[in-house]
Amino acid sequence: MIRAGVLFFIFGVLSVEAALPGRDWWFNASADTGWINKPLPEIQAAAERGDAAGQYYLGRAYFFGQSGERDMNNAFLWIRRSAEQGYAQGQLLTSRFHYLGLATRRDPAQGFLWASRAAQNGNVDAMALLGMAHSSGDGTPRDAGKAREWFLRGAAAALESARNGWRISISKARAARHGGPNYVEALHWYERAASNGMASANLQVAPNV
Repeated sequence: MIRAGVLFFIFGVLSVEAALPGRDWWFNASADTGWINKPLPEIQAAAERGDAAGQYYLGRAYFFGQSGERDMNNAFLWIRRSAEQGYAQGQLLTSRFHYLGLATRRDPAQGFLWASRAAQNGNVDAMALLGMAHSSGDGTPRDAGKAREWFLRGAAAALESARNGWRISISKARAARHGGPNYVEALHWYERAASNGMASANLQVAPNV
């Protein structure tokens, strides 16, 4: 069972915090490895030429103060631009900015809209956020049936990602003739399925892998 206290801790949707959110407020993404260690000028150049991922990671750089002080206004500006291009992770974070009222007015309806777009693009954390929104009635009418539906869809997506990673690791191990599955790499995929947002709660909903 998903406990409400866990959900509120993960999302922080229903209250505006006085202090700026930290890393526990952000969501990891599969593209992080290839972007977060790039020099800021390289990220900025990609963003300015219209690369949606570059725009997202430039927003992320402003959010964490990669070049100095944190700049929430520019963070939101660039994250929103990536979202408008259909970048799912940008859509998820745009939803978060609207729900929290960070660098923009708090607007649960807009938060729900952008979470919906991210979920339609397959973002697991957005699916869980929609479940929380339907459960609490924040930005959409309360609907326990839809809340459960989105939680379970997020669980299924997270578990499928874990299963795919497991299959890939086994195939690689066999191809390399290691004589058995690469359990270290397989474990990485299971941890990845549980690393972002609601995935840990999702695994509680559907524990049979």
